[in-house]
Amino acid sequence: MRRVGELGFEAWEIIPEGKHLKKDYSKVRELAESYDLSFVVHAPFSDLNIASLNDGIREASLSQIFKSIELADFLEAKLINIHPGRLSPLGMVFREKAWEANLESIGRILEFASQHEVRVSLENTPNFTGAFCCKLEEIQEVLQHFEGLAFTLDVGHANTSGKIEKFIEVLKAKLCHVHLHDNEGSEDVHAEIGKGNIDFKKVLRRFRKMGYKDFFTIEALGEEEAFRSREKLEGFVK
Repeated sequence: MRRVGELGFEAWEIIPEGKHLKKDYSKVRELAESYDLSFVVHAPFSDLNIASLNDGIREASLSQIFKSIELADFLEAKLINIHPGRLSPLGMVFREKAWEANLESIGRILEFASQHEVRVSLENTPNFTGAFCCKLEEIQEVLQHFEGLAFTLDVGHANTSGKIEKFIEVLKAKLCHVHLHDNEGSEDVHAEIGKGNIDFKKVLRRFRKMGYKDFFTIEALGEEEAFRSREKLEGFVK
């Protein structure tokens, strides 16, 4: 947290898994005031699947997300970002039922979050086999189904679908958060800004035109990559 503050970032998006998973986040909340940092919480997604047709797996996945909502409340985070479910091998055979399970789970997440006054935002996924909500039409369907659900645009993920500007234009009314990282469009590699083919000058112009005022999260694989990415983005803005 000290390094995040020293490097001049205004917010930190915490994923409570791996090195970010703690039993007690009291010290994190205390230090945030010293470094004037805001938080966004990204619900865990490794090994989880809210569209699973295995009830035990789906319930365990929801339990992890519910704990993340409680964490967001504790840290006074602006929102919690969630991934949709995905197609398991069984789900590929019964795709419609997996989609229904996905919607039911999102509804339960929204209900739980409302008890903690935490805003929930759904992120578009990278374009890979079995992915839900990598297509614009699927995201539209979910957002229309749940009035209180917001949208997080992952620009790198959208690039794998080749529709960054379309995502911004069609979903701008629901847009409340943005993830930035680069790639060549063929796969999701979370590269440093400038190491792929995304025209970030063009993308940032679109956000400015629509009057976007919320956070951009740089999703980097390391501290130095995050810092260099921010420098490049600041240069584009200037």
